[in-house]
Amino acid sequence: EWQGKVNATNKKINMSYFKLINGIKDTLRTDARVITITEGYVDRVDEYKQNIPIMAHIIVDGGTVEDNLNVYGVEVMVLDIVSENNNITVEKFLGNDNLQEVYNNTDNIIRRFFMLMRRNAEGQSIYIDGQPTFEKVEEEETQNRLAGWRLSFNIGVPSPEIDVCVNP
Repeated sequence: EWQGKVNATNKKINMSYFKLINGIKDTLRTDARVITITEGYVDRVDEYKQNIPIMAHIIVDGGTVEDNLNVYGVEVMVLDIVSENNNITVEKFLGNDNLQEVYNNTDNIIRRFFMLMRRNAEGQSIYIDGQPTFEKVEEEETQNRLAGWRLSFNIGVPSPEIDVCVNP
């Protein structure tokens, strides 16, 4: 659940960038299948080569300001390692690896994540703007044969502490 948005007297308080990414991280952590969570630009996905899949990577890269609302562009990737089977197979559809299982599992995780995000945002002065889009992340795009899904969406976060009538 998103924390830090309402204090004991039920007054809205700021949800900063830091609280935004921690709210996303906390939501991802509710899924026991996600082992590693990282944050940063896309080229930082598994840059240490020591992350344990299934992993999630959070990217907040840009946005807009609308009055006292910051609308962030968010991207969440859920990735797992593709492993090959050494046995020779004649099954051309499934192939000789677990790629279809990786796509199926990571699709399930990322959809569950977004449904929880939408539910947790209700009544919390957080706005999911529009419909999310998603696309495959192919193993050729990443290091260490990682594949899965990338979910992109916009999220509006109020900044009630900003008052243009008050000089800080």
